[in-house]
Amino acid sequence: MPWEDHDAREHVARTEQKLSRLETLPDNAARAHATEALQALVELYGECLDRVMSHAVSASASGSELLTALLSDELVSHLLLVHDLHPDSVEARVQRALEDVRPYLKSHGGDVELLAVEGTVARVRLHGSCNGCKSSAATLELAVQEAVTRAAPEIVQVTTAEAEPSPQTLIPVADLFRGQPTATR
Repeated sequence: MPWEDHDAREHVARTEQKLSRLETLPDNAARAHATEALQALVELYGECLDRVMSHAVSASASGSELLTALLSDELVSHLLLVHDLHPDSVEARVQRALEDVRPYLKSHGGDVELLAVEGTVARVRLHGSCNGCKSSAATLELAVQEAVTRAAPEIVQVTTAEAEPSPQTLIPVADLFRGQPTATR
């Protein structure tokens, strides 16, 4: 539930009190570390707010266009996740990640299919793999894993199922000679 203005003012006052207590920490190293961590966090949120404002200014009057821009911004999207504000489900974010990585996979003769998201595990099936090259298959698998975990950090494991056998494209040797006379010696 969003805060009312008076709730925000009270929270700011409590936060300022807590921040002033940092200066009283007896351990200089702990005080410096806590202050640096807090400054890094403030910079992170400042950058996020700057991006939100930039997206808001550049978006047309459409709220859906603004939302799309915000969700496409990796930093904004991650902070929405941290605060449980992201509007998309895990499955939708994983599916979008697979769509984003699909052109790369196709350029290497591969493709990917989402089978399921179960808790913190996404199960996918890879198709093709650069003409069967094991290292290429591993590269494609890594690209999928990186795309999924970037879009859905709550996914801690991406498992790949065996690709379904491709239809037989070779003509069996026996079929080549069917109906032809057998050579005699």
